[in-house]
Amino acid sequence: MEELQRRIEQHIDTLGEFTATPGKGTTRLTYSKEDRQARDYIKDKMREYGLEVREDGFGNIFGKLEGTLEDAPSVLIGSHFDSVPNGGSYDGPAGVVAGLEVAGLFAKNKLIPKYPLEVIALIEEEGARFGWGINGIQRDHRLTQ
Repeated sequence: MEELQRRIEQHIDTLGEFTATPGKGTTRLTYSKEDRQARDYIKDKMREYGLEVREDGFGNIFGKLEGTLEDAPSVLIGSHFDSVPNGGSYDGPAGVVAGLEVAGLFAKNKLIPKYPLEVIALIEEEGARFGWGINGIQRDHRLTQ
């Protein structure tokens, strides 16, 4: 359990480094340099944990681990990874990291889930960049049906 806790803290700390305001909380606006750094980190970890990665036209990231049931609906785990100016490191990324670590546990234990697992990392939930929130969720039709 200590190893899992250490990995979770490492993910949160690493994502927290991708900020425009070092030492003043996390400032990671959608489509910024910091957003690109976080995006690359998340996709790299998804691939490392054996997920098939895709990114939609808005920048939402999806990592999928197929399950044993053919054509079954996916179990989604995730959150957003943008922040308000000087926000906290856990707001948003904690949900993405939880999904990554569930996938990591499947990979580490060489298990295949019954239902497909999708780790999602959504853009612009906070609305700090464009003035309205949950933009990434509204734009992906699979999440609004």
